Amino acid sequence: MKRNLFLLFLIVSLASCVTTARRGDFARQVDFTLEMDGFREYKWGTSVEEIGHALIPEGSDERRNIEWFTKKDDPLSIGRANLEGITYVFDAGRFVAVSIITQGLSNYKALREKLEERLGKIQPPNEDIFTWDLAHTVVLFSYNKQSDVAMLVIRGKGY
Repeated sequence: MKRNLFLLFLIVSLASCVTTARRGDFARQVDFTLEMDGFREYKWGTSVEEIGHALIPEGSDERRNIEWFTKKDDPLSIGRANLEGITYVFDAGRFVAVSIITQGLSNYKALREKLEERLGKIQPPNEDIFTWDLAHTVVLFSYNKQSDVAMLVIRGKGY
């Protein structure tokens, strides 16, 4: 049940990521010199065949032609934030997004700090959701106070 809820949340988050980025209330264009064109060593559009040896299949949605994986020996931290998991998403066999989950207020704050350091602060600040719309990437970061869970979705544009 928990896994099904996570998968549903992941799919809805990915679908809404582009929609949210277009809303003026949350989106901000960033003149960003250090462009994000993927996540860690994987660039957007990389085929699953090229990197499949390093991935562990976690699930798929055959109707939408989406597959998601975790990575063997993936460091579960970004900056000072300890992560619950990192999920690599492939659409039609191409790397299109990553979903990152962390739990706890201190991990949320550490991850938010790292994102703002790299991508810039959102003005005006919103306590629950942040969106950065970059040239090749949309970044959506949200925090749910009730569940004490933060989710970061980084999605390549055009895939």
